[in-house]
Amino acid sequence: MAKNYDEETIYAECDIVRCDDNSTNWVSFVYDEKTIVTDQKGEDIEELLKHMEENKDRVFAYIRVETGDEMSKRQKFAFLTFIGTDAKPLNKARVSTDSKSLQSTCPDVAVNHFMDGEPDPLEEIIEKVRKAGGANYNAQA
Repeated sequence: MAKNYDEETIYAECDIVRCDDNSTNWVSFVYDEKTIVTDQKGEDIEELLKHMEENKDRVFAYIRVETGDEMSKRQKFAFLTFIGTDAKPLNKARVSTDSKSLQSTCPDVAVNHFMDGEPDPLEEIIEKVRKAGGANYNAQA
């Protein structure tokens, strides 16, 4: 099946999020007709969730979350799939295959998080990433 996005462009955008030399913590992708393209980038993940809520259609995102404790900080990455309230049924159906394909292009995904209707609270997403990250020695206190 042919991909409806440019794999090299998507990978390069995700690489910006993965890079420690900048403050970009997320990149979003949307549909332009039937092609998935880069939408926005930013530092604050709350901005991304607000953008998703305003979009009301379909948005994919690759985010960076810092996990760990004082002794061991780690960067973990999550792939978010959002289907807004204005997405048509056929477009909703297309998201599942596109999401899987797109996620395979984004490196080091620890968590795949799906949201339908309204974006989930940031704390819920971060908690899911932390649980996927393994040992959390802060939990002993």
